[in-house]
Amino acid sequence: MAFFPIFAFIALFGVGRAFAMPASRALPIDWAPDDVVERVVALKSVAFQAGIIVGPALFGFIFVAGPSFPI
Repeated sequence: MAFFPIFAFIALFGVGRAFAMPASRALPIDWAPDDVVERVVALKSVAFQAGIIVGPALFGFIFVAGPSFPI
């Protein structure tokens, strides 16, 4: 019975992501001027990949440091 809230959260997260991901790919292209669209798409990709790499490493460092880590 304790798994139901986890599955409900995952389902809601999936529904939200189904709407957010297409919009997050389309909006920068729509908002950027035509002469810098390539740079905007590349920068968005770099930021996303950096977040995938740096985010878990940063969380691991903070987790290992424990509650004494000054945030």
